[in-house]
Amino acid sequence: MHMAAQSNPFQLDSPEKASLKRKLKETNSKLSQSKKKIKTLQQTKRRLLKREAKLTSIIANLRSKNVPRPDSLSVLETCGSGIGDLLKRCEAKSEGKGQPAKYSPELRSFALTLHFYSPKAYAYVRKAFDTCLPHPRTIKKWYDYETVEDGPGFNAASFQLIQSRVEALQRNGKVAPWALIMDEMAIRQHIEWDGTKYQGYIDMGTHMDNDSLPVAKEALAFMLSQRDAQHVTIWLDNCSSQNKNWTLYSMIVHAVNDETFTEIKAVTLKYFEPGHTFMAADSTHAKIEKVLKRKDGKIFDFDDFQQCVEEAGCHVHAMVVSDFADWESGASNYHLSRAEPRPYLSKIVWAEFRRDAPETLFFKESFTDQEASSCSFIKKGYDPTPKFRKNPRGIANEKKEKILKKLVPLMPQNRKSFWEELPMNPKSKDLATALV
Repeated sequence: MHMAAQSNPFQLDSPEKASLKRKLKETNSKLSQSKKKIKTLQQTKRRLLKREAKLTSIIANLRSKNVPRPDSLSVLETCGSGIGDLLKRCEAKSEGKGQPAKYSPELRSFALTLHFYSPKAYAYVRKAFDTCLPHPRTIKKWYDYETVEDGPGFNAASFQLIQSRVEALQRNGKVAPWALIMDEMAIRQHIEWDGTKYQGYIDMGTHMDNDSLPVAKEALAFMLSQRDAQHVTIWLDNCSSQNKNWTLYSMIVHAVNDETFTEIKAVTLKYFEPGHTFMAADSTHAKIEKVLKRKDGKIFDFDDFQQCVEEAGCHVHAMVVSDFADWESGASNYHLSRAEPRPYLSKIVWAEFRRDAPETLFFKESFTDQEASSCSFIKKGYDPTPKFRKNPRGIANEKKEKILKKLVPLMPQNRKSFWEELPMNPKSKDLATALV
């Protein structure tokens, strides 16, 4: 009798078959890991491309808003490595991973460049990238501790800035005409040890360290100016009474359209945000104030004050009566009241005056506005010719009598003539009380 053979379920595989199964399992495991890795890399690539597209969109948005200047954005677009580090930080933060405590030199350079050209644009980009850029307080510390060549001679930072400006203009098919201006400024004669060498001797940037050199009494300043610039931009603090008034706007309209300045096509005024004003003149005023304090109140006449300003490192141009002119406002209330939208001086943050629109004010109430509003504001028959003064304003008779009686006796004899020769005008108001 024949019986069918039954297979044994517990029969062991041959060594060769077991080896093949083991290799197949390892290969499947590696394939699965590779697929996961490819998926992760593709996802990372998509996120980076999305971030890069977002940055490109942000730069394009800033360019459309003209914040900061177009040539500044061209400089930013060259900071490729810094942008890459920014994208990596954003990716790590989105995945909940820790970030390095220190910023890379490339990202540091990118942040400093962007903040230098426009703090407002920096805040916008920092918010868009989930605060992965350093806080403005950190930027300020970097400014304070950054090593900058500030000694005599031509420093590398100046040439780098000029080169970046020229390259940015050349990329837009423009030329960069420059004018070299040289000026001298009086400085206080003083020798001081800075920890490495004595400072205060005549130094032309040749690094000669010799105490037999004379003590410097003047500083030579070399400045590059775009003399043939067609667009002039002026930054002003947000003081409505001084920097925002129709008399000033009327004067600029006259200057832009005057035949003396045929190269200028437009003048733009930009106003700082209230409470955030910092201008280079602020440090100059602080230096003058220090000199005045050192004098301990011994400032008797205008020549004494002029000497203090010169000791603070400023070049003084003493103005005379003929340097002053009386300008009249050419604004028409009729035109302003019917303008849509109506320009309110307190709300204007950007104003522009163009040669091809001689009676028109272009204005914005926010730097985020892409298009400027406009209105014709000059009244009919307005004569913009200024009336230059021929006679000094003078002070009231009573005011001069008080000065001569109470203050002049306390002054040295060679300082009294300034006050004794002051012109008088009975119609003059006391500015100390009239402007309060």
